[in-house]
Amino acid sequence: MQIFKLTLLLVVAAFAAVEVANGQAISSSEFERRLKKAEQGDRFEQYRVGRDYSTGYGSNDQGSAHYGAAGVRKNYEEAVKWFRKSAEQGYAKAQDNLGVMYDNGYGVRENVDEAAWWYRKAAEQGNANAQNNLGFMYEQGRGVPENDFEAALWYRRAAEQKHEVAQSRLGVLYRDGEGVRKNYEEAVNWFRKAAGRS
Repeated sequence: MQIFKLTLLLVVAAFAAVEVANGQAISSSEFERRLKKAEQGDRFEQYRVGRDYSTGYGSNDQGSAHYGAAGVRKNYEEAVKWFRKSAEQGYAKAQDNLGVMYDNGYGVRENVDEAAWWYRKAAEQGNANAQNNLGFMYEQGRGVPENDFEAALWYRRAAEQKHEVAQSRLGVLYRDGEGVRKNYEEAVNWFRKAAGRS
């Protein structure tokens, strides 16, 4: 379970890192611009502000503060607030991230039922990460009844969008015959795709 929680957090952080890796680290003035637009109801900027708060850095062992994007201190409660504003306007990435927050108890009390609900909202819009997360919830019976058939269905939807974790999980289901007919060839096919060797 801890591995899954760490994986989810890393996925959220990876989305934020893409912007920085592309040489687009934001300045304080850019963050202020985002925040102003978010306060005016822009769902995309609400999501981005939530992401900025969710990926800031906390304190190190000596107690000095480290900051992420534009000097924004990590604050899960603020992240949840902004993800929720965006998610309630139907923005799929925010819905998925709000699910992650509930799934892991970041900024809110852990609530797997609420997590599964938000994952489903995003998954139904085609968000591959949410589809993978919802597949995991079905596979583990977290927030939804355990159902390997449903797990395979959601993993497949994500896997077909080249989501590597979903490709790997779908391979495991085919290998073990859970939710799908056991098929070693199909398992190997999905494992190869997950490894980038298809």
